[in-house]
Amino acid sequence: MDTCLFGITAFEVLRESDRLLPGLMSMPRTAKLSRCGVPRASDISDPLAALGAATSPVHILVDSGSHIHAPAGIVRHVYSGYVPRRSLIRCGQGLLIPAPELCFVQLADSHASRRGMHAGDAYSLLKREIGLTLKGFELVGTYRLDPSSDEGFRTMAEPYCDKHRIQRMIDEMPSVRGRALARRVLGQVRERSHAPSETAMALLVAGPRRLGGMGFTGAVLNWQVMTSDGERYVDLGFPELSIGMEYKGRRYHPEGRANEDDRRVNRLTGCGITIFNVWHEDLARPQLFDALMRDVARAAGVRIRIRDAAFKVRQGLLRSLVLPPVTRYNDIA
Repeated sequence: MDTCLFGITAFEVLRESDRLLPGLMSMPRTAKLSRCGVPRASDISDPLAALGAATSPVHILVDSGSHIHAPAGIVRHVYSGYVPRRSLIRCGQGLLIPAPELCFVQLADSHASRRGMHAGDAYSLLKREIGLTLKGFELVGTYRLDPSSDEGFRTMAEPYCDKHRIQRMIDEMPSVRGRALARRVLGQVRERSHAPSETAMALLVAGPRRLGGMGFTGAVLNWQVMTSDGERYVDLGFPELSIGMEYKGRRYHPEGRANEDDRRVNRLTGCGITIFNVWHEDLARPQLFDALMRDVARAAGVRIRIRDAAFKVRQGLLRSLVLPPVTRYNDIA
């Protein structure tokens, strides 16, 4: 009997796989769920702990032919629809893990499966959507949150997947629950984020106002610009506006690199790009953030008009969810 992980349990294994399951993306793949069953929690707890899955209960996936009730500590998810080919990775010991693009769809499914919620739960729904958005940034980015690291995250050479592959997975599973949420959230995710600070800046500045972002459009993370000295990258760029934003984290921008960073900004300015330096306080303190956004709007030639009385509440929630990793990142200096 095989065990197929699902949702948050699978995501935790994927998050740690560069350290604990090297070569996962090249392991054999399948699309068959027929041999997948429900294990006892005692049989799977140690193997999952060794792979970095710490959340309890454990979430698993079975097909509609499995009628075994899940024991304590196990949540069973049943799926009877089409499973796209090669979307389940066989990592040995009878364990299947959904590919990153399928894992994202599963996370949307688990977020959307809470039925019977009332209007008063809008805050909780928004919080879950932001959480799914952050996981999307990780899956298509080159960092992984890591509480054991001094920085609070670690970097990778390449992302595990891209938005195109996630979109194709959504298109191939028309009957899966949470499909609409997955599609909506994917539109809010931007590829190639290198750090939690870049993700936070992207969501606060360019995220939709429905989530508490300022809604500036056309944002690109790690925008590639050709200067007189060759290629340069801007943390968050708006190519159509010729505006860029650089996060000045202390660990990656120590005093010894000040001259180098200033020269890089000079080269970008020479290309006609307006660069805004953004410090942690500019994101964390509402007054400083509002002042920064007014300056960006002035450079873009637009006016900020927000008449929604609840916007500041949503923005406060967004800030509280995206900044904790960034706070730790700055506190280590």
